[in-house]
Amino acid sequence: MTIAAEVTAQDNQYRCATFMKFRIFKNPIATFFLIGPIFLLAWLVFINIIIADGRRLEIVRIVENINHEYVGVVTRKYSVRKGVKPTFLEIKDQNGKFWNISPNYVATENISVGDSIVKIRGENLIRVKTTNGTTYQFIYELISKSQRNHPAFPDEWSDKWPEATR
Repeated sequence: MTIAAEVTAQDNQYRCATFMKFRIFKNPIATFFLIGPIFLLAWLVFINIIIADGRRLEIVRIVENINHEYVGVVTRKYSVRKGVKPTFLEIKDQNGKFWNISPNYVATENISVGDSIVKIRGENLIRVKTTNGTTYQFIYELISKSQRNHPAFPDEWSDKWPEATR
């Protein structure tokens, strides 16, 4: 046997002995108490990241809706689920394009098919003119205090539309 082969054999023998000495799977209870908290902590961090990202996406959606602009006529009121009051409005704008919007529930309940709607960019209000000529103004998005205080919510809007805070 050559010297290199002897060194390799001794090295392999040392590695096996070291692995067996530090093997933590001999006692399942000890393994659970050593590795369990690590997995629990990682899971909690992961869940916190997912929740925080969901809140940020909700704020982004609100900001996009407020920054959206349209002028059109309501062609239909509908709900995505059966047996639920309508939550969406289909609007046909001046160019013939259809938009599906979901203003807050008070506006959706009071708007009828055939009503004209005007939503100005950067305003959280919609103006509705009914078929009989009456004009109403509704809040477009309800904004909670926690959403207003979120870092993703624009600072210049923090004091605007206090009536929209639920």
